[in-house]
Amino acid sequence: KQSAADDWTIIAPDHGALDRVEHIAQALQVPIMVYDKERYAINKTRIIGFEGECVTYKGIIVDDIIDTGSTIMHVAQR
Repeated sequence: KQSAADDWTIIAPDHGALDRVEHIAQALQVPIMVYDKERYAINKTRIIGFEGECVTYKGIIVDDIIDTGSTIMHVAQR
């Protein structure tokens, strides 16, 4: 039997959120993705890669602090 959680992936927008994301994903028994970003100016970041696989279009992005929202925006656009 398939559960509702089977359609979701928990996403870390950077490695700083990885511990939190791993904890949530383990509790829900769902996969994770982790994005790599680089900061090229104050409050300016860009995504440079990722690890993991999102097998559906349903993802939950988990982060600890959102300042400008640019990292979340870049992750969501991917």
